[in-house]
Amino acid sequence: MNEPVVTKENDSLKNNATVENYLHEAALVKKAPSGNTYKNGNGKKVTNLGVLEHWNNPVSKKYSRDLGRKEGIELVKVR
Repeated sequence: MNEPVVTKENDSLKNNATVENYLHEAALVKKAPSGNTYKNGNGKKVTNLGVLEHWNNPVSKKYSRDLGRKEGIELVKVR
């Protein structure tokens, strides 16, 4: 929802508060919001599928590490 080009070109994403639910589910898989238990191919419970963060605003584009936190995502600009 923070990508204006995507939302402008895809009507199904406009004003859809649930469009990122799958990302929240994956980021919180250890205690998934849906209550589902996820297992890998060996039947072992999965406790981590990655990270999800939103930047602070579309102008500054700062994530947790950019804001001085010890852990999290850091945006590295490549020119």
